[in-house]
Amino acid sequence: MAASTIYLCFHDSTLYQSDLVTFAEGNWLNDHSILFAYEYFLRVEFKDCGDDVLFVHPANTLILQYGDDEDFTNLSEGLRFESRKVVFIPVNNSLNDQLNKGTHWSLLVYVKSANKFLHFDSMGAASMNQQAAASIVQNLRTHVYPGATY
Repeated sequence: MAASTIYLCFHDSTLYQSDLVTFAEGNWLNDHSILFAYEYFLRVEFKDCGDDVLFVHPANTLILQYGDDEDFTNLSEGLRFESRKVVFIPVNNSLNDQLNKGTHWSLLVYVKSANKFLHFDSMGAASMNQQAAASIVQNLRTHVYPGATY
């Protein structure tokens, strides 16, 4: 199979043959891998969690990071952030003037019972995603989760 050959289509995600190496131990996930994981978790692995758990679509993370007040209000109302017990947010280090040009993904999780954000990043504290995650946290604190810790 050629590297650009479609390996799997699953709802709104497509994995290509060349993406399969990203799932091997020690490799980095790419955009296709992240979107596939989102679709799989949402529709298979955690489908029985109902409305308690929210998986934010990777495209919406840019709105969480760079959106204006109207964008934030529309997104938070549409996704019903306030009613969720746990929210999973993929974080990318795309810059506002270079959207879709990010090079690293990490995971931000909001836990309602603790009113706390947790940031999971394979690169650790020196990661280039620290600023992106902090920006999303600040925006969510302002619009949805006042007083949340990070």
